[in-house]
Amino acid sequence: PNSSRMFSSSRDIIASGNCFSLNGNFFDPEVHGIDGIVEVYRRSLQVTYLHGPTKLNEVIRVCRQWSAEFSIHASGDVDEKGLPVPLDSNSEQKYFILLLITDGFIDDLQETIDEIVESSKAPMSIIIVGVGDGDFSQMDVLDSDDAVLVSSRDGTSMDRDIVQFVPFDEFKGKSNRELAIATLEEVPREVVNYFQKRGIQPMKPKADHQVMGGHHHSAAGFRVTKASPKKHRGGYEDQVIHNAVEEHKQMQAFKV
Repeated sequence: PNSSRMFSSSRDIIASGNCFSLNGNFFDPEVHGIDGIVEVYRRSLQVTYLHGPTKLNEVIRVCRQWSAEFSIHASGDVDEKGLPVPLDSNSEQKYFILLLITDGFIDDLQETIDEIVESSKAPMSIIIVGVGDGDFSQMDVLDSDDAVLVSSRDGTSMDRDIVQFVPFDEFKGKSNRELAIATLEEVPREVVNYFQKRGIQPMKPKADHQVMGGHHHSAAGFRVTKASPKKHRGGYEDQVIHNAVEEHKQMQAFKV
């Protein structure tokens, strides 16, 4: 999708708060495309200023609540193939990515840990990008590469490793590709982990294609060259890759 929901954990000049919509509409915070993101940041700087305390738990909770609509919980039962039987299912499968840009220090470390542990059960991942030369030791804690995060609410541990921390300064002078790889490294694995744990198979591509004369023809009449057949290994990951390839073909068809 080319829309993003934009929130900040800075404080508004008029109304004090740790989570507010940058476009001024909490109930419809979406902006469209990269230009929309840049523009809403520019406008927000005219009515906000940055100061402490810095708290992340509220922003994480908002994302978790949005993703809860698409949460799928395992029932504990298994089918004849030994796969978990989902307690409920949705016609749409969505996975949310929360991007946090921070200078490092936060005032609500344990509250943020508690929210991350709770969010690890939801269809979402959190990417933290550290900017500047501040102390990012707290972000390393949230990344949980060295120690699993444990909630102070009930003593439970993370269901999945959903946090990836990347210090931006380490990629100065490097290519955007290297930054993208480091930033998105864990996301594909966690998307698969979330749905696989719940026995949910990937959805089929939305648009059906007819194969005629060695080419795919979409309903709109555009033509895409058929990919060379490859041996299908089976499994969830292969189906995800297959779906991505099919959707890429559809996008390319509309560019022809």
